[in-house]
Amino acid sequence: MTSGASGVNTVLFGHSNGGVSDLEGTSLANPTGSIRSLAALDDGSWMYGTDEGEVGGDGWKEGLGGSVDVIVQRPGKTGTWAISWSGNSSIYSIGRSMNSLEIEHPRRISSYSRHGDTVVLGDENGRIYSINADFLERRLSEGPGEGGDDDRTSLMRERLRGLRK
Repeated sequence: MTSGASGVNTVLFGHSNGGVSDLEGTSLANPTGSIRSLAALDDGSWMYGTDEGEVGGDGWKEGLGGSVDVIVQRPGKTGTWAISWSGNSSIYSIGRSMNSLEIEHPRRISSYSRHGDTVVLGDENGRIYSINADFLERRLSEGPGEGGDDDRTSLMRERLRGLRK
């Protein structure tokens, strides 16, 4: 056994031979590669990630690449993240299939916790990142390069840095 997960009315086990089973020993999936991460989600569904970069769940699977270190429900009401490592951590939004890359991080994500609308991620350098659902949605809707950093804001930041010297 390489991983485990528990959720509403379910306990799951991930195996080194690539199998996923429940508490009664029923085989639920046989992906390629050792199960590295496993999640039992709030809606009763489940998802897995393998050393070979495969993610899947009940009746579906997709190739992601890298090693899928973490499967965790996104902060907020819907969605799940698959976090893979292939030289950097890539955080993908997944559902019944792969959707999109949302976040990249230069260090390996080694641990996580979720409570309500907040997900906390820890990386290999010991840094901790707390991601709130409202904050995440706001940042993702702004898109790259946006965020209200106009000339006035830049000037104010420059003045503040000058005061610190």
